[in-house]
Amino acid sequence: MATSGLPASRLRIAFAGATGAVGQHLAQRLRSHPDQVAVWAWQRAGAEPPDGNWNTLAFADGALQVPVDAFVSALGTTLKQAGSKAAFRAIDVDAVLARATEARAQGARTAVVVSAVGASKSAASFYLRCKAEMEAGILALEFEQVHVMRPSLLLTPRHPSRPAEAVGQAVAPLMAPVLRGRFAYYRPVSAVAVAAEMWACLQRRTPERLVHHFDGEGWKAAPQ
Repeated sequence: MATSGLPASRLRIAFAGATGAVGQHLAQRLRSHPDQVAVWAWQRAGAEPPDGNWNTLAFADGALQVPVDAFVSALGTTLKQAGSKAAFRAIDVDAVLARATEARAQGARTAVVVSAVGASKSAASFYLRCKAEMEAGILALEFEQVHVMRPSLLLTPRHPSRPAEAVGQAVAPLMAPVLRGRFAYYRPVSAVAVAAEMWACLQRRTPERLVHHFDGEGWKAAPQ
């Protein structure tokens, strides 16, 4: 799709993961600002159709063929949904980085991605090691501006239901008051709040690489 008609100030975004817990809320924000953004989103068949400032690409093999300014990812799954560690990694690492690489090749200078609190290449958790690998891959693409969201447990309804997370969502608010100091970043956060922070990051223009944590009162950003 040609972009010659876009206003010069309109931010062009390549979006992966627009139908997940965080992605849906961010998608709502992006759709509600057609004068500010134009979006190209990789989506599965049956997802919301293109409309106004929203353009769709096939989830499996849709090629990004337009210049963009930013890459956004809220893409992710669970080991249970994926069925195996290899399948999980294919989505949370390989798919995210493949889309980011496409966006970078089309001129994207900014990357805003969702990871997880505790992400580390030395983590005991396979999930957290994968998130760290994804973060490292994003940095290796040398975007001028990188914002990594590292939320703890997301407070939001899930479809399909994730029983373990449902229990966690019920218990987490009760535990939040005792999570202080270095444990404050493990306080639960709503998907709406994560999407709002991602939207705020897309408004920034300063070259920087920051990791964003929620401590129960607000977001704290620190150099990557």
